[in-house]
Amino acid sequence: MHVGDSFGCEERNCTPEKRRYEKNFAYLRSFVYNVIYSVLWRKYGMKIMVMDGQGGGVGRLLVETILAEIPAAEIVAVGTNATATANMMKGGTALGATGENAVVYNSAHVDAICGPMGILMANAMLGEISPKMAGAISGAEVPVFLIPMGKCNAKVAGVVEKKLADYVKEVVGSLEKLRK
Repeated sequence: MHVGDSFGCEERNCTPEKRRYEKNFAYLRSFVYNVIYSVLWRKYGMKIMVMDGQGGGVGRLLVETILAEIPAAEIVAVGTNATATANMMKGGTALGATGENAVVYNSAHVDAICGPMGILMANAMLGEISPKMAGAISGAEVPVFLIPMGKCNAKVAGVVEKKLADYVKEVVGSLEKLRK
């Protein structure tokens, strides 16, 4: 195998044609994998990051409702602190992570992000949301579903006052539309 040749051409005297074949096969295999993954994702579920801080009550309600409506969803509970993560995990998900790096990493490896509106704002939730966390969420190339909360001193024009459970149902409805 030649140094830098990662296409499986193990013979010392590998011909250029065989290298080209191996390279094209690797691209084809990657393409087929991506197509199959895309079809399975649409049919069976998605990976959703639920983020919360403080006590994790909003996140727990999101986790419980998402799992009830979309059982095939894989939910990653990401908290700004251990209490929030633990409370969200009590909602039924087996995957949980805590802290700034968990937010940055998982926001780049999921299909959708859900949480209270404060997750987009640096220093929200009494300073629990760092600028790096807010940047990772706002820069994520996936849909972000936010629940407006009055505690972060940000008001969104046009948002009708509703109960928290109604906002959560609206988020889950949007996730179901995204899945189809």
